[in-house]
Amino acid sequence: MRMSGFLDVVNAIAVFQLMFFTVYLLMKGRGIPSTLYLKIHLISQLVSFIHYFYFSRHYEFITPFLTLSLAATFIWAPTLFLYIRSRLYVRVGPSAGQLLHAVPALIMFISVTIVLIRSEEQLQDIRTLVRNSYYFLKLQLSAYVLFSLFLIYKYRKGIQDLTSSDEKRKLNWLLLFCYGILFASSGDIILNLVPEYRFTGLGYILFWIFISIFFFKAIIDPDQFLGIDERKLIPVKLTAEKGKELFRLIENTITDNKLFLDPLLSLNNVAKATKIADRMVSQSIKQNTYVNFTDYINLKRINFAKELLKNTTSSQKNILEILYESGFNSKSVFNSQFKKHTGLSPKEFRKNCQAGILA
Repeated sequence: MRMSGFLDVVNAIAVFQLMFFTVYLLMKGRGIPSTLYLKIHLISQLVSFIHYFYFSRHYEFITPFLTLSLAATFIWAPTLFLYIRSRLYVRVGPSAGQLLHAVPALIMFISVTIVLIRSEEQLQDIRTLVRNSYYFLKLQLSAYVLFSLFLIYKYRKGIQDLTSSDEKRKLNWLLLFCYGILFASSGDIILNLVPEYRFTGLGYILFWIFISIFFFKAIIDPDQFLGIDERKLIPVKLTAEKGKELFRLIENTITDNKLFLDPLLSLNNVAKATKIADRMVSQSIKQNTYVNFTDYINLKRINFAKELLKNTTSSQKNILEILYESGFNSKSVFNSQFKKHTGLSPKEFRKNCQAGILA
């Protein structure tokens, strides 16, 4: 009985957390495409708690809501996947074809409805239905999470030369989301396989721990929770004259203040320094340099590093010191970017300068 009471408290806290952040997201996350999936994900988690209180307290008034509650558990996985995919690839938005992901939830909805209409032993038959669908639910969740992880690592590999801290924070956020759910789900499966822990409700505690970590991260980094950075990537229309005017201000601000030497420099930092909207900073750079923000900053860093390599010897400044002074925080990224822009390695470039081959 004590354990049951403790679980009620744990789940009540989890429900409160979900309600608070769902309302917060509904109020603050308007107009951001990816948050639609996150809203549905959080709401489905919230609704799915209804059947816990039905099974633990046998509240009869909850019975009509069981169809939605049990079906909602099959919404978690697809909405998680769609949220992650839309965060990685901004152009991916809602479509009619995505409704196919809701087929398992629809089947569960119909199954529960049939049991509630036809069964005389509703509680027992609903329990049986839940037990029979348990491993399918966990299999579905694991499959979606693993595929989401595949997309994240594939995306990270594709931008391995990127030095933007915003992108790294986004990927860390999505990885936390995936691994947290995978850990909570795997732990619940393991506990379910051990008879003495099967009905203790420890799986709920694991899930609550994940929710608490997730929401703590959301509090300290709300931009990632809201997905605000996605709007920065949406192009805006700038006239050639306006684009040049903005670019002059951006160029002067970055160059005069040597902002590019900051390894954590992001699009948002430049936007704040110039008091220009993020999207306009990005678009004006593209219009005037024909490269994206990251390549533009990396080129400035490479040019700075070239001057250091020309005017110093290896005994005065080694290449590792130069790459850090130039705003890079990775030797592999520095080497690949340097070769991309000069056709030489930093060592070869310095050697040629000292030999008088390069001016």
